[in-house]
Amino acid sequence: MQAPRPQLFAIALIGVLLLMAWSDRFIQDDAFIRFQYARNLAEGRGLVWNQGERGEGYDSFLWTVLMAAPIALGRDPVEFSFVAGMACLLGVLLVTWRLCGRCQLTRGQAMLVLLILGTNYSFSAWATGGCGTMLQTLAATALVHAAAKLIEGPWPPRASSLFAMSLLIAVALLVRLDSAVFVAVTGGAVATWIWRWTPQRAERARRLGWLIGPAVLIVGAWFAWKFSYYGTVVPNAFHEWAGTGNALRFGLFYVYIFFLSYLLVWLPFVLLSALPRLLGAKPSLRLVALAPAAWLAYAIVAGGDDMEFRMIVPALPMLAIVTVWVMFQHVQQISVRNALLLLTFIGTIHHAITFDGWGGVERAGVQSIPELASHVRPGGIDWISIGRRLGHDLGGSHVVIATTAAGAIPYYSRLDTVDMSGRNDPWIARHGIAVGNGPARRRLPTLDYLLKRNVNLVLGDPIVLRRERIAPADSRIDLKKFRILDATPDKLPPGARVIDLPLGGNNFLECLCLIPNPAIDRLIQRR
Repeated sequence: MQAPRPQLFAIALIGVLLLMAWSDRFIQDDAFIRFQYARNLAEGRGLVWNQGERGEGYDSFLWTVLMAAPIALGRDPVEFSFVAGMACLLGVLLVTWRLCGRCQLTRGQAMLVLLILGTNYSFSAWATGGCGTMLQTLAATALVHAAAKLIEGPWPPRASSLFAMSLLIAVALLVRLDSAVFVAVTGGAVATWIWRWTPQRAERARRLGWLIGPAVLIVGAWFAWKFSYYGTVVPNAFHEWAGTGNALRFGLFYVYIFFLSYLLVWLPFVLLSALPRLLGAKPSLRLVALAPAAWLAYAIVAGGDDMEFRMIVPALPMLAIVTVWVMFQHVQQISVRNALLLLTFIGTIHHAITFDGWGGVERAGVQSIPELASHVRPGGIDWISIGRRLGHDLGGSHVVIATTAAGAIPYYSRLDTVDMSGRNDPWIARHGIAVGNGPARRRLPTLDYLLKRNVNLVLGDPIVLRRERIAPADSRIDLKKFRILDATPDKLPPGARVIDLPLGGNNFLECLCLIPNPAIDRLIQRR
């Protein structure tokens, strides 16, 4: 009987990894920000947060536009985002396999790369989540593979290959603007290669034109549309985070706890010792090593993220390849190699068991994936149910709400919403009160701004109380509790009061009724 071909083992492994990712699937509140924009687009209101209010609160143009497709067809974007994310994961695994071959890893080593990558819980779980993380990972991995293929392929490169690389660059930037880090590494490498090996000026200019021109035209057209539509090419999130301080310190901490949680603290030191060998390796391998190094440097400078290693995921395919390469090409002692390999897999188990249980000080504002999922999950904080209840009780009215939980609640309530964190509100993002540090930093509105926006209900960070824990109303106007930091109760307009909206059973949503509204008055009289 003929032995099974190595490809069959690889196909079986990829199938198992896809099943693992599917079992880890989750949705988080931030995903509903993209769904809100997508629904408005699908229903003809434009790519906006509230109808008639233009601001770029999403961080992935292509993913947001893609999510409009199922909504236009009357389908659930949550389920569609799961399927799209899994398709992207399959693409990442296949491109990673091809990239291993370009780096001259054996079939066995390539399967080890896939195993290390696919069993990493953060990588596996972020195949879903609803935010398009795996789409950016696919774009980054495809860019590195395309650049490696051009550099090591037949020379001179065909115009069609350079054109395809340029389209990939454009797609990566349309997925997320910070993919510019991967674009700089891969595009810079190919451009340098063209400059070095094309002595004729006219031919050099032609090849560089094919590499750069299409991307510039596509991204330039997108920027022109953004400027005409939003008045700026920079997303609100940039202003929301800018100037809140200590970015470098928290970025270093964010990257450090990733390596610590996965017991990979040895990897940077071993890579440093392997640097001379790495510099003499194939150009494709040098490129594969440079891409995650540049991305991690960007994560540090940007100050990390408040979600469990979502920001590191796009670099993980390349990092897994470098990890296996350094084990088999640099570490000569088999016992040490086996120990490092064992430690890598133990690290995955260590993270799964311990990270969600770390205290707030240890994680310093970095929310675990189970924690993120609990915000919208039944039995958890369940912001989806709050949104649906508000939609049932106040839908169709002109009630305006304000909350920091600006995802599922606005999406399911369909009420005009002021995002108190500023991501979807240009004024708050630029002029709001900066609070917090590190990944938890945000901006909050002033009382005057909420009044100017005619906000009726302020939810702040939504507070759900049991009936028996509700205190007398006159003792509960604590503005800080509702995330209003620049005023005292005596500054509130006449008629402002704390109310409790029934959510079902003994649960009530505590709100600050800032500006009275007939629909709210009728609800109070009724219930």
